[in-house]
Amino acid sequence: MRAVKLIVVTASINEALITLVAAGPQQSQNGEQSEVNSDDLPFNRGQLSNIGTLEAEKHGDYDCFVYHDVDLIPEKSKTTYKCFPWPLHLAIGVEQSQYIPYYGGVGGVAIVPKQLIHQVNGHSNNFWGWGGEDDDLLLRFNSQGFNVMHYPAEVGRYRSLPHVPASPSPNRS
Repeated sequence: MRAVKLIVVTASINEALITLVAAGPQQSQNGEQSEVNSDDLPFNRGQLSNIGTLEAEKHGDYDCFVYHDVDLIPEKSKTTYKCFPWPLHLAIGVEQSQYIPYYGGVGGVAIVPKQLIHQVNGHSNNFWGWGGEDDDLLLRFNSQGFNVMHYPAEVGRYRSLPHVPASPSPNRS
């Protein structure tokens, strides 16, 4: 049996990749990360995730991609990053949202098999700023008949590292 290969794709997978789309995260005077590029335009996480996926595929044959917000840290040791034949949403409850379970998207942390991310044509490139691309990805999975599985709320708990929040995407519903 062949070992399953995962790769984590984040908005900061590689500074060179971010430079292609944005000048990279900016640091405020208090050391927090900001989710805007150097010309103060909002970032496009979907586009960065797509670039990260394509770049990762140049360097290895991965079974799944882990799309992971760089500011989220799992709180539970039971949180395992494992490839399944379906999309798996891990970040069900996030500290900054008072751990209220969220099942309406695949935001924060999601593991997606390679063939499924290709079948839904990756992430949308239409969301600039914070949010929306993860909800759109859930709609893409649903439109193709893929059921997204979610970690149990007591396991899918994540803490958010301090950062300057980005402006919400105007396309976010």
